Amino acid sequence: MPQTGNPHNAGRQPGTLENLNDVRQQETLLKAGALQDAIFNSANFSSIATDEKGVIQIFNVGAERLLGYAAGDVVNQVTPADISDSKELVARAVTLSLEFDTPITPGFEALVFKASRGIEDIYELTYIRKDGSRFPAVVSVTALRDAHEAIIGYLLIGTDNTARKEVEAAQVALDQRTTELLRTEHALRQSQKLEALGQLTGGVAHDFNNLLAVISSSVELLRSDKLPVERRGQYLDRIFDTVGRAAKLTSQLLAFARQQPLSPEVFNVDQHVQGVIDLVRPLMGAQVQIHLEPCGGDNSCFAEADINQFETALVNLAVNARDAMNGHGRLTIKVQKVDHVPAGSGRDLRPGDFVAISVTDTGCGIAADNLEAIFELFYTTKEVGKGTGLGLSQVFGFARQSGGEVKVRSEVDIGSVFTLFLARAEHADTPEAVAAAAETSAEARSIRVLVVEDNEILAQMTCEILNILDYQTTWAANATAALNLLTGDASRFDLVFSDVIMPGMSGIEFGELVRKRYPGLPVVLASGYNEVMAERGRHGFELIQKPYVSETLVRVFRKTMAEHLAAGRLAP
Repeated sequence: MPQTGNPHNAGRQPGTLENLNDVRQQETLLKAGALQDAIFNSANFSSIATDEKGVIQIFNVGAERLLGYAAGDVVNQVTPADISDSKELVARAVTLSLEFDTPITPGFEALVFKASRGIEDIYELTYIRKDGSRFPAVVSVTALRDAHEAIIGYLLIGTDNTARKEVEAAQVALDQRTTELLRTEHALRQSQKLEALGQLTGGVAHDFNNLLAVISSSVELLRSDKLPVERRGQYLDRIFDTVGRAAKLTSQLLAFARQQPLSPEVFNVDQHVQGVIDLVRPLMGAQVQIHLEPCGGDNSCFAEADINQFETALVNLAVNARDAMNGHGRLTIKVQKVDHVPAGSGRDLRPGDFVAISVTDTGCGIAADNLEAIFELFYTTKEVGKGTGLGLSQVFGFARQSGGEVKVRSEVDIGSVFTLFLARAEHADTPEAVAAAAETSAEARSIRVLVVEDNEILAQMTCEILNILDYQTTWAANATAALNLLTGDASRFDLVFSDVIMPGMSGIEFGELVRKRYPGLPVVLASGYNEVMAERGRHGFELIQKPYVSETLVRVFRKTMAEHLAAGRLAP
């Protein structure tokens, strides 16, 4: 018997191995054919083969499923262009005509033009089903060639792109919704301020009219020949103090109304709480007693947060307390240091250094089943027209964004306690301390100041005040005039003091130009309120708020001069 298992016998039986190879090749071909048939007849994608003119010759199962036609409906009868969106074919023809600088017919030629030139082509196309419905498809086109590279037909393989289009549409809708929500959030932030400002308007108008009445009456008495000379100083002091209170009130309102993102800074909590109390006192009414328990002492409470948002939150809490007390009762604000934030619903106790600002009222209180919802947007227990439900949501959002927390305790018919927790900070240098340090380092000589102010009366008074204080002043009515003086001889000035709002070049533009041309010449700006500076900051300049007094001018001027002198000494 032959030993077929021995490889050494293979050479003696050549027919056996060749037969085995033939069988294997046939099996491979059969498998390949089966795979080709399976692929071509797959129901997951459409395979459409055409002749060189575009007439459909093969229409697979997937094409039948996707398009609703039977193969007999289309084979040897139509082209793929006949079951495609005609407008898209026109648009594709126009695009290709421009790209290849040749006229292209908006039909089957437009579908296979690139493939006919050996360019890989995959594009999006809308197919039209037999029932007239449409669906988006991604189509890959290949030119079919014979042994001599002549085109004998085209193969179009398409997949249903509906799911991806739906995802893309959903993403677009999500992006649009996100944009709308961001706009809504911004609008809500402003409406929160507007609500509080609306609440404040009546009280502020009343307070401001009282200030104007004091000034008006004092001026009238000073103009009278019957007023004793020894009492003139008293009324002048009264006018001066009243103007200071009016300026403070205006400054608080402008800061409160600004549109700006959170800008954390270290501040004395006691001072700003007192400022808010002064602001809302006229609003609370005569029947509401306001009591402040400050942190007090040399070791005062300092926090790090956005001051404007903090004051907004405190105003909202005060207004809510007034409404809860119906204009009668006692409002107590307490500031203290704590070493933790108490545990609450869904949160554990948080150890750390915090400042707690508690607002306690003797009002109607909040029912226990409402406590979980009071910080939700638009939630309110007030009557229709008496609250928008925005105030407490602002307090909650500010606390969380600042890394703090807000906690509430309440008993019906007893009152409520809202406690705002903010991160405690180290002591911040006060403006007075900075000024004192600057004064000791300032050169003991008369400072030469270029005053740039378009209001002639204000400029004249400013120069007179500075001259009395032994400053040497030169006035320029605008930035152009000031630049001409500096071009002539910039060394004749030690400091530039410029208004921000002026015709032509603004004070900010002027200051930046001076800083660029004369880097050793310090610039101080003055403004009552400027939207650009509110939104973008001070551009590195010292800013004096109008109306200003001589003490402020001296302090800021000396501080600025000292800083420039120190920078000059440190420069290489």
